[in-house]
Amino acid sequence: MMSIIGFIVLAGGIGHVITGLVIFRPQLAAISNDGFINAVLPHFDRRAALWFILFGVMVAMTGHLLVHAARVDDPTAVRIAGWYLLGVSSVGTLTQTRSPSSLLVVLSLVLLGLSYFG
Repeated sequence: MMSIIGFIVLAGGIGHVITGLVIFRPQLAAISNDGFINAVLPHFDRRAALWFILFGVMVAMTGHLLVHAARVDDPTAVRIAGWYLLGVSSVGTLTQTRSPSSLLVVLSLVLLGLSYFG
């Protein structure tokens, strides 16, 4: 069950990155056209694009770590990831009520339950 949730979280992170690449295409093109180095900070829309994509990378990484933790039977790693996911997804859900973050709230609670109670 933990590895299934890990794969779901990994897929969600990859989906977040792909969504960012599609939605923020003009901003990413502007970053590239400006030479990439120091092309983000003065522009709020470019910062939003960068952080949206980087958040997806971090979610994907968390999913990958969850898959590994499930394979090596490391409930402590699952617990740590579960608490972080719960915190981030709770804030995301409360501040953006139409966001898919609520799915991560549910998944993080399941992870925490599995890590504490087997």
